[in-house]
Amino acid sequence: MRGWQAVSRRVAAGAAIVVALAGCSNFLDSASKNPNAATAASATQLFVSVQVGQYTLFEGPLMHVFCGWSQQCYGSSMFEAAYFTYSITQSTFDGSWAAYYGGGGLHDIRTLEDDDRASGDLVFLGIAQVWEAIVMGTVADIWGDAPYNDVLTGNPKPAFDNQLDMYAHIQALLDTAIGNLTTGTGPGPGGNDFAFGGAPAPWIAVAHTLKARYYMHVAEVDPTGYASALTQVGAGIATPIAPYLYTAAGGFGTDLVAVHSAKSQQQNGWWQFNHLSGFGPYLDSDTLSLYLVFAPNPPATSIVAATDPRAAVYFPTGPGNGVTSFNDDPTYPQPIVTYAENELIWSEAAFETGDLPTAAIHLNNELTAAAEPATYTAGTVSLDSIMTEKFRALFLQLEPWNDWKRTCIPALFPINNSFTETAGPYVPRRIYYSVTEGSTNSANYAAVAGFDASATFRNRNDPGDPAGCPATVKP
Repeated sequence: MRGWQAVSRRVAAGAAIVVALAGCSNFLDSASKNPNAATAASATQLFVSVQVGQYTLFEGPLMHVFCGWSQQCYGSSMFEAAYFTYSITQSTFDGSWAAYYGGGGLHDIRTLEDDDRASGDLVFLGIAQVWEAIVMGTVADIWGDAPYNDVLTGNPKPAFDNQLDMYAHIQALLDTAIGNLTTGTGPGPGGNDFAFGGAPAPWIAVAHTLKARYYMHVAEVDPTGYASALTQVGAGIATPIAPYLYTAAGGFGTDLVAVHSAKSQQQNGWWQFNHLSGFGPYLDSDTLSLYLVFAPNPPATSIVAATDPRAAVYFPTGPGNGVTSFNDDPTYPQPIVTYAENELIWSEAAFETGDLPTAAIHLNNELTAAAEPATYTAGTVSLDSIMTEKFRALFLQLEPWNDWKRTCIPALFPINNSFTETAGPYVPRRIYYSVTEGSTNSANYAAVAGFDASATFRNRNDPGDPAGCPATVKP
């Protein structure tokens, strides 16, 4: 399956680093013993490796899991059925854990940051720091507590940071990134920045939207997160566009996306999976998921109605024929951080702080960009209307699963059948730690092993669960 995940031949060296690090007895140990192992690569080569490595992760098997767990997708057979029914183990995503930390991940980012500091290129440094925030924010979202501050510092057995401390560290890192980008000092990556050509302004906006995202991710335990998010969204991504309207020729506004072409091994990862892997038919938009994303869901209306302009784009050949990139397009720019997310964070945060007129304005802004009716008022806007629209707008992204963990919207139903290994009627909120990390960093892993053993499969940042999201059943 590695072939369909490859996005560009330009990073063959970077891909080799990923494989090499993943194959070590302890890749965190190996990387921290030699943090300059990749200095033979230029800053631009490292940056290309980071972008491609992260594109692969945002479009790869882990996203199939969260698409299924948020019930936007349905795994009908083989490993996709296992993902969909929570049948995973510590070995399932051992390589994904390694990829976030190794080549194309934190290891290359930290090396790139050191090179940028040495050369005085603060623009390039700021962009690298935004990518670090994306990478480690995603790790915190998926696993909860994880090694961060001790990684690549010479400590062969890094401690696991508290998930909330990781988010706090990421907030400070994004502040530093914004400061570096604002200086305008240095040439930056230029055309090697596939999304923005090295321009600082779009990266500053992405950083503010990310700050808002991560404030929302802690709002369940710190309700001031809503007000903090509101301090960021006004400086976030502001070019109105809906992800389903993207075009490959730069038609993605100032959204941060994974950039693709129609050339072999450079296509969108969802498209490659559907058309080239031989496994495409095993990941559908059919059966159980149809109750949420296409067909009527009695007694409520469907989440994506047949008249919604996105329906034909999300399901270009009709439901039940596989999940693919929008418009079944190999060049589709996969969204990572978007205007739609920024506006809907703005709407939710305003709603939660009692500002209903502002909540309605920003929900309507996103609906207008999506060519949908935008008629909400302070009297009609609701948390359900905001979060249901976000579920629609951020199709095939990680955030719908993160949002559900916070709001319980939409009402998902646990998948309980003969494949299920999760005890109790719960939709998982995390995945197991890497089996390699558990065996090679056993003393530190022991402090967090309880999260893997938990019957409810929750992180410390989900204090209200499972009562906060009552179990529902298939309609």
